[in-house]
Amino acid sequence: IFGAEIVGADGFIDRRKLGAKVFGKPEEMNKLTTAIGSIADAVKRVVDGWNAEMGADEIAILEAVNLIEAGYGGWCSQVWLFACDDDSARKRLAERNRFSPDEVEQRLASQRDWRDREPAADLLIFNNDTQEALESEVKSRFAQTVHLWRNGELEPTRYLAWQRAREGGG
Repeated sequence: IFGAEIVGADGFIDRRKLGAKVFGKPEEMNKLTTAIGSIADAVKRVVDGWNAEMGADEIAILEAVNLIEAGYGGWCSQVWLFACDDDSARKRLAERNRFSPDEVEQRLASQRDWRDREPAADLLIFNNDTQEALESEVKSRFAQTVHLWRNGELEPTRYLAWQRAREGGG
């Protein structure tokens, strides 16, 4: 759909080239989504497999870019959202991906604002600091969540109410 120029010398899709073609361009992003197809069934099979195979004390973590929008949050006991301020995002995109200022702005403009996702999340963690600070907070929050879960005190995920409201069910 996007031409042979998006395929790198290694035979794999060059995500940077593909991203430049689709981010910030809704029609092109729709073409990509259609080409990829729905992966929801595959994700659901994985989650169902975990639930069937895991013991009562085991915990699985699902990381997904569109966990909230794609509906995967409904299969989870908790939904965590990670966010950072735009200045941090700009710096990271430029350094990590070697994006030009225009490419950085294109990517940021194509993302949904974390504030739109926050009502569906049980926990919001900001990643504006160092990797070490993020890891420390995640480990602490994870330990708290596991403690609540094992003691039967973990509240149902907010995601389900958010999803019902979004679908018009109140």
